[in-house]
This record gives sequence, structure tokens and C-alpha cells, in this order.
Amino acid sequence: MNPGTSAGTSAGTSAGVNAGTAFSGLDFSALLAGPRLIELIIAITLLEGVALTAYHRTTGKGVAPDEFAANLLSGLCLMFALRNALLGQSGALTALFLSASGLIHAADLWRRWKA
Repeated sequence: MNPGTSAGTSAGTSAGVNAGTAFSGLDFSALLAGPRLIELIIAITLLEGVALTAYHRTTGKGVAPDEFAANLLSGLCLMFALRNALLGQSGALTALFLSASGLIHAADLWRRWKA
């Protein structure tokens, strides 16, 4: 029997998520259940916005900030709504973030449609 398999499973049917992988000490269910993962994604998204803006301003290439800002902000509002829901915070604040996301998205679509 291979290490990481139990008595009732064969080696071919047991993938063993934490058997022999580099992630064997991590608790992914806790990471996915709490707000930490979404907070990490929010931070990466903010860094992406800063990096794209800096690149465009220094080189004149890439996507202009006014072309992606509304999309980025709309997505961030959705992520903040999810974070609030995961933390069990105010439903009104979650609704505010969801509404803001929808309004920003609609305004962006309207702006692009007119162009």
C-alpha cells in the first residue's frame, strides 16, 4: 500500500490532497471559509491597479487608468461585499457595496456604449 492511502482505497483512486505535497501543513478549508483569502485577492487587485497606472504613466503604453478604473472599482466593491458577508457584518453595508458595484458597472457600460 502506498503512503497516504487508507486500507479501503487503492493507490489509483486516492489522490490524497495533502499526501506528499508541499501544502500538507496548510488548512485550506479554514483559508476558504474566512475572509483572509478575499483580503489577499483585494490586496493583489489594488497592487495590480497601482502597477498598471505606474506603467502607463512612465511608458505611455498599456491600458490607461480611465479605461480600467471603473471595472477595477466595481470588482473591488464585489470583493468587499463578499468580505463583509464572510465576517457577518452589517447587511446594509454589504448591500451598499453590491449597489455601488452595480451602479459603477452600469455607468462603465453606458460610457463605453456611447463611445
